[in-house]
Amino acid sequence: MVGIANESVVFFGHLSELYQLAKEGKIETKLQGSHTRPCKFWTAMKILSGIKNTVVIAHGPSGCAFGVKQAYKLTNCRNSGSPYESIITTNIDEKAIVYGGEKELKGAILEVDKKYKPDVIFVATSCATGIIGDYVDAIVNKIKPKINAEIMAIHCEGFAGEYRSGFDLVFRQIVQLMDKPDSESRSKLANSVNIVGGKMVLRGRRLKLMLKN
Repeated sequence: MVGIANESVVFFGHLSELYQLAKEGKIETKLQGSHTRPCKFWTAMKILSGIKNTVVIAHGPSGCAFGVKQAYKLTNCRNSGSPYESIITTNIDEKAIVYGGEKELKGAILEVDKKYKPDVIFVATSCATGIIGDYVDAIVNKIKPKINAEIMAIHCEGFAGEYRSGFDLVFRQIVQLMDKPDSESRSKLANSVNIVGGKMVLRGRRLKLMLKN
């Protein structure tokens, strides 16, 4: 049940009913809650940061990567006991904003592939690179034959969507990296589930997922 214990209650009932009313615009709101949340870039990075043996390159100014490092990477490592996972940025400056950040992105991809040897490199666009229209897909496709890792561009600039859309974007795209199931794999993995970005915890309590056969 959903409700607020004061005189400002605007709804009381099941969450499914609230969702439907909100979707139809029938719930009066004065404060838009989703606008107080992090942007699309943050939620995309939250999921990408939890995928094993990958490195995410934040294509943009260093400040975007700093926020993600503080909120996700350090928290993940502290609470899960895993080694520190680097968060990489192309650290573009005023010149790159004017002329494009192709040089910085190419250099970052080659260095990450050589230094960290990940299975997958994700290139996540920030607001800055989204606004100037850096042709990230062309850069990624051009450099793909020169590296050992799989590589994928994730267009998650914050202004292009709100908090929830970052989750949907990443989940739809990373499916492309998964092997298509056949009869043998379907049988073998019948009671299995992929947990993507599952290293985040709440207030130091580790999340335990129990799967029943």
